[in-house]
Amino acid sequence: MIRLAKRMAWAAFGIGTVIGSGLCFGETHHISDMSIREGDWILKPVYTLAADHSAARVDAVVALRDPSTIVGDNLSIVLFARDPDPALSWSSKAWSGTQDQAGIIKEIKGMYEVPDSEDWVWEVKTDLEIAAAVAKGAPEEVEKGLLTSDPYSTMIPLGSIRELAVKFLSDIGYKAADVPVEKTGDETTGCRDNALNRMALGVETYFTFQGTDEQRELAGYAAATPIVLPGEPDRCDVPGNTNACLQIWTWPAVAYGESFCGPWAVLPHTTSGPIPITLETCYVRNCTQLQRSTVMVQNNCPLPPTVSISYLYRTVGYTEGCCVLGMGGIPPPIPCTPNKQDLNPSPWTPTIPPVPGVPPGGTPTWPVLIPRQQPPR
Repeated sequence: MIRLAKRMAWAAFGIGTVIGSGLCFGETHHISDMSIREGDWILKPVYTLAADHSAARVDAVVALRDPSTIVGDNLSIVLFARDPDPALSWSSKAWSGTQDQAGIIKEIKGMYEVPDSEDWVWEVKTDLEIAAAVAKGAPEEVEKGLLTSDPYSTMIPLGSIRELAVKFLSDIGYKAADVPVEKTGDETTGCRDNALNRMALGVETYFTFQGTDEQRELAGYAAATPIVLPGEPDRCDVPGNTNACLQIWTWPAVAYGESFCGPWAVLPHTTSGPIPITLETCYVRNCTQLQRSTVMVQNNCPLPPTVSISYLYRTVGYTEGCCVLGMGGIPPPIPCTPNKQDLNPSPWTPTIPPVPGVPPGGTPTWPVLIPRQQPPR
């Protein structure tokens, strides 16, 4: 009932948004392959996007704790859900009694109807682990790092004392979440909501900005980053908010050049019977694409923030196939629209990897590195 009511509220908000603005968002939620890292936590936006990229909306931010840093009963995932109201406030929820991040991710996927095809984007878990996991049920409300049902939540006052207590409880393995975006130093959620709204604005700007990949990244970062002067007492406007000295923005992967593909293999489809007849011919080949991701490291200590930019590279292998009626030759006749399937990304590295099957320094080389708007998914 709670989930149904939540979806009805989202639906009502979506109708109002479309009527009021004239923009139509896509119905499908996506998990972004960008991330924002603060300390031991990776923040992943959940968003909808109009078909023509004219509008985007971040409806949630999922904070995933690095599994290697989880101690005892720590809360391993916190969901920051954007409320459907004009104030753009957020609520926070978590799953207690489990560190099964795959199961929690599966629950969040169900809440926002994120497709299975995007399981590989979650970073901390493989798609096979998520597919085999069991959803963990309804989450509990969280306030400033503690479950609202926890006796400590009412005993420990908000503000800086709460921050220190949550960090201590988290370090000793208590069911707490020391998420930097919650460390606002104030006694309300206003600073946290402002930080999340700025993150959301940065992501939305990236997806809707018309320009090259580099321009979109810079526009998104600028939208999320206010000007902060040294000595300012109010840190509400610091991106990520807060007391996180380092904040790492890793932007979505973009494809470079054309894919490196092997030869086509022919797979004729025939009827069964005494006289086989070829009805269609299918083609399949293995391809590899080079992708690049921009990493922006923001240092908030001391203010004003400083930013350094670096790049990571990876290869993405996939199978490309299509079918045409009748007998075909090599290469496939036109028209033959390929379908890209079975994405298999390699780990990110700071150097450009070699072309598959060719030793470093050998030939052939990657095509000219010209940025394209979208990777092959």
